[in-house]
Order: sequence, then structure tokens, then C-alpha cells
Amino acid sequence: MNERMLVTHTGDTPRWQMIQEEMKTPAEDEVQIRVAYAGIANADFMMMRGKYPKETKVPFTPGYDITGEVIACGSHVLDISIGTKVAALTETGGYTTYINLPVEEVIVLPDDSDLQKMSPLMLNYVTAYQMMFRKAELKAGDQTLIQGAAGGVGTALIQLCNYYNIQPIGTGSPEQKETIEAMGADYISYEASLKHGFKQLYVSGVDAVFDHVGSKNWKKELEILEEDGRLIIFGFRHGSLATNILSYIRLKLGSRRDQVTYYFIAKEKSEAPETFYHDVKKLSELQHRGAIDPVIDRIYKLQNIGQALDYFQKHGKQGKVLLAPNSES
Repeated sequence: MNERMLVTHTGDTPRWQMIQEEMKTPAEDEVQIRVAYAGIANADFMMMRGKYPKETKVPFTPGYDITGEVIACGSHVLDISIGTKVAALTETGGYTTYINLPVEEVIVLPDDSDLQKMSPLMLNYVTAYQMMFRKAELKAGDQTLIQGAAGGVGTALIQLCNYYNIQPIGTGSPEQKETIEAMGADYISYEASLKHGFKQLYVSGVDAVFDHVGSKNWKKELEILEEDGRLIIFGFRHGSLATNILSYIRLKLGSRRDQVTYYFIAKEKSEAPETFYHDVKKLSELQHRGAIDPVIDRIYKLQNIGQALDYFQKHGKQGKVLLAPNSES
């Protein structure tokens, strides 16, 4: 029997319910996955509010990324066997105990993979990696500003900056200061101005800014961005801006708009799938050998999804928030 969350109405107060159903047999080109972990993401809330850049038809099951184990294979699936550990960027469908996915949509993981630690890779770490190297084209010795540095993508950015010898500066709340500094980034409080924070750090400018906080910061960020630097905007909590992002950038940022890029992982995966899967495998190798260590904030049972969603929306998160749909503890 499969259990999953089903959103039945979108809007400012979305409605959802938990349902139980018989699990369908996977199609000939699909694998059936027992979901070990499903990530909670800002995009899930955008969909539930009806503000996601791509239309999401109701009813639907949220859940942008999963890790798990293959428990059944379609008749045409030859390269994956039962028991194989896998990860997938589902975009929807992850808040479930079992899921059927086309075999080309899954990434095979090493047999000894820690599925909990692998969970942040598909969304958070690929987002961080591609923004750093596919968009900002950073190199060793560069400096970056990471807005909201203690979150899932923020902690991924800090770790990747450290690995590639790029200096991270992270913003966060006072209670996140210790986490941000312990990970190897310089810290600036949300409560301080960027100029004041940079002055205290003896930093004149940065080569890239990564911002998921919102448009109120953009002009200030451009002021501390080097002339050839990049402002990378991603993952808005409120989708009304995201749906009109390009026209909004042109309107607000004038002559410096060419320095601004909006990163949307689903678009990157759709337009350049080979690059996407190359980057996932690269990050999987880094995690497997301990070069990066994804930060997990909290893990909730699927039955406690309401608590998980409430917690995710609160300020002060430090790392990735996960669901464990098949957890017995």
C-alpha cells in the first residue's frame, strides 16, 4: 500500500490530504522506488500557492527530490537491478512512500551510499554547483556573497567554495552565525548593511552574489559586485516575482542587468540534461569520498508532514529538511 500527500487546492491557504492507494506496477521503461528520503524545498510551497513558474495541475503530490532503493523494474529496464540505490530530481511526486519513475530520470548511486547524506545533492548541491561554475564561472581565489547562507543551498555553496578555494561570505540571523562561521565562511548579520559588513571584513567587492532572499537586496548587491561579477538569483519563496523575473530584472536594474542571471534548475535539466547528470555524478563522487558533507537540519516522518512544512517556513533553518516516508522510528 502506498501513502502520499495530495494537494487538492492551491492558493494562499492550500488544501491537502494524505491518501492511501494500491501501488501501480511500473511501466516497461520504469523502476519502482522505495523512497528513503524526500527533500522539502521552497519550490514545493510555490506550487502549493499556485505561483510556480511552470503550471502544476491540481491534484498533485509535491516533492522535488528523492533518494531510495529500486524494488521493481519494468520489462525493458536492463541496466538497473532490484536493490540498486538511486536518486532523482522529481520536481513533483516525492512526498510518497513509493514512486514509479522512467529509468532515464534516475541516478544510480554507489552501493555503500548513505542515502540521507546523498539526499541534498540532486537539488541543493546541483543548484549550488551550477550557479558557481555554469553561471558565475568562478575560479580559485574569487570571493562570493551568499544570502541566507545557513539554508540547504547556502550550506552547499559554502562547502563547494571551500573545496574549490573560493572565499565565501555568508549572511544569516544571529543564531546562524556559529554555523556559518564553523563551515568556513565569513559572517554578516541580516541586521547589518552589506557595506558595513564588508568594511568590517576589509572586503571591497565580490565576484558573485547568490540571492534567494528577494529584490529588495539587488541594488545593494550590485554596489558590492565587481564590474565583471555576477548576481545569481534563485529559488524565491514567493513565486509572483519568479513568474515575471526577466522583465522585472530589466525594469529594476537598468544598465547592469546583463550581470544578472536567474537560475531555475528544472529549466537547466530540461535544456542540458547531459550537463545536469554530469554534475550530479561529480557531486556524488565528492560526497562519497568525504570532500563535501551535506548538512541535515531535521528529518520528519511522512505522517508528520504538517509539522515538517510548518518548520520549513520558519526562519533559522540550518541545512536540509527531509521527510523519511518509510521510517519506522
